[in-house]
Formats: sequence, C-alpha cells, structure tokens
Amino acid sequence: MAKLTGIDDDTELWAVNEKKGEAEPLSGFFVYHANRPKLKNKDFFFMFQKSLELIASCEELNGTDLKVFMFLLSQLDFENYIRVTQKRITEHTKIRQSHVSTALTKLTKLNIIEKVTLDNLKAYRLNPSYAWKGKISEFQKEEKDRKKRAASEAKIVQLKQKVITDNEPPTHSD
Repeated sequence: MAKLTGIDDDTELWAVNEKKGEAEPLSGFFVYHANRPKLKNKDFFFMFQKSLELIASCEELNGTDLKVFMFLLSQLDFENYIRVTQKRITEHTKIRQSHVSTALTKLTKLNIIEKVTLDNLKAYRLNPSYAWKGKISEFQKEEKDRKKRAASEAKIVQLKQKVITDNEPPTHSD
C-alpha cells in the first residue's frame, strides 16, 4: 500500500491490488493513525480500579501490610511473578522481618498473592484479578485458565460432598 505523506486534495493515491497484480486508484476517506507510543526502558503494569477499592477497604490489612504490598508491586515481573526475598523486602521497607512474614501470610490468605516455585526458587505471584504485567493476550489466556480451574475445583467439591452424603450411615427412626 502507498505510504501517506504530504497529501493534499489534488493528490491521487494508487495501490497495487495483490490479487490482480495491477495498480488501482484508492478512493474513500483517509484517516491518519499514529503509531502507538512505545515506552522503552519503562516498567509499568495495569491495575484494576475495583481491586484498589477492595484492598483499601479490607479491614484485615494494616499499614505495614499495604507497604509490603506496594513494594511487591514495585518488583512485579512479566506474567505477575515477583522474585524477592523477605530479607530484601525488610532492607528496602525498613520493616522488621517478622512483620514482613506476617504481611506476606495475610496477602497469601486473602488470595492477593500466591507462593510459587520459579526456577527452583521460592517466589510469589500476584493474582491477575488485581493487576497484570505482560501482554494482554497472555492476561486473557490466564483469565480463561483461572475460570476453568475454578469450575473444575467447584466440581471436585461437589463430587466430594456427594461421596460423603452417599456414604453416610442410614439413620433409623423408631
């Protein structure tokens, strides 16, 4: 296709029809679409506003927990992996190691982060329902996979409940 540069009303544009191998005049409206700006050497992620509201209104989290959470966000890597030790969190936040441990436990129990093993090392992963760092297509895939896992887990719970109910001894009433 022709590259649009310096067009005025009297300029006629032509493009090659790849199927026919012929040049044809272009007609219609021309719209300038700028390339998306690229943020080179800039670390960023996107976060859902509702998740901020949930975290801010969570009565179980205190200021120390939130400070640890903010530091974890600053260390967020692609696909929400967080490779950081408690010692490093302690050094950067000036929070005692025991309080960092408590904060990480709370964040894990609240399903904001999860413990994972990455390259044989302990790490964390931010729940994608809160924020995402990486390609949108990978986020969509992750979201779909999580929904499938949740449905599968719900089915397992139902089956376990059925087995328990089916194996209960019969009750006799006189």
